[in-house]
Amino acid sequence: GVLRGTAHGIAVSMPREKGSYSSVNNFFKRLRKLFLTPAYQKVAQAEFETRSQEQNEGVREYHGLLLKLWINAYMEDEEPWRQDETLDVPAGCSRTQPAGHFNKRLREHYISGLAEDSLRTKVRESDFINPIKTYDEALERTLQMQSILETSRADAMRNQSNRRIRATRTVFDAPPNHDQNKGSGNNSKGGSVNAV
Repeated sequence: GVLRGTAHGIAVSMPREKGSYSSVNNFFKRLRKLFLTPAYQKVAQAEFETRSQEQNEGVREYHGLLLKLWINAYMEDEEPWRQDETLDVPAGCSRTQPAGHFNKRLREHYISGLAEDSLRTKVRESDFINPIKTYDEALERTLQMQSILETSRADAMRNQSNRRIRATRTVFDAPPNHDQNKGSGNNSKGGSVNAV
């Protein structure tokens, strides 16, 4: 097959000489520039900014999808050293770390977008006490807080069930009240009027 139109234009614009790219990263950087236009980046930024955890979406899935949106929306601006090997890597960072590893915008947006209010509050409280440093740590902390909340809810349900059982037992285990028969048409000795 012969390439036509935009595909042909892209193929022709890519240098084919040996050594045209200093690394595989530079080759993919060139491809990104061809396909991920500034207009696409603006759309990706809008999608990222409005994204939150959807109903019935697990926190792991939300975490992964939000990262993909951030990569398309902000990685080129906020971590340009990932794709340009001529740039210095900031202190404390490494090209071997995942994209967005230390990114504050990504971490904060992830936490803000958690669907469950009580979980989001727990993660924020935990972050205040022991600051979350990486994006992966944000997921780990969320899973910890989720486990704590689920255990707490299960305990509350068990306690409520136990209270109901105790209340039921109290009604059935109570001694009969013999005073109910006095003064209701029975003879004074507690016997029945119809007794033979």
